Amino acid sequence: MKIKYLKLKNWLLVSLAGLLGLQLGCGKEPKDMYGCPCIGYNVKGSVVNEERQPIPGIGVGSRDMSTSENRVVMPGIEYHDTTDAEGRFDVTFFDFPDVSSVKVDFWDIDGELNGSYEHQDVNVSFQDVEFYNQTGIREIQVTLQRANE
Repeated sequence: MKIKYLKLKNWLLVSLAGLLGLQLGCGKEPKDMYGCPCIGYNVKGSVVNEERQPIPGIGVGSRDMSTSENRVVMPGIEYHDTTDAEGRFDVTFFDFPDVSSVKVDFWDIDGELNGSYEHQDVNVSFQDVEFYNQTGIREIQVTLQRANE
């Protein structure tokens, strides 16, 4: 009788743990489990043209990273910020701590308003960046080429 009671108790505990999403076995856990650490990769700076003049209205985003507010500019590219009148932007992407670089896309989203510019991808390295309050900051300047018209 006692063995039957212990088996039932164990079965109930394992079932409850399974319903709560707890793993009670051995094995390698996937890296995207609930509760895994997440840090911010802050990229800020300016976008200029070939004459070093600031370009307003450039979408700044990523195909690979996410923020809390994404707006689709074209299939596969989401922009997270837009350059201001001085060509400045400031965006933070969130991912796991094992990321060594962030691929940032710069896309002309205002069309002919400030001239047409080519889309550009920039790999921003975070290998030698100090992280404070779980965020690393990298400042860059990007020069966009005029689109062939």
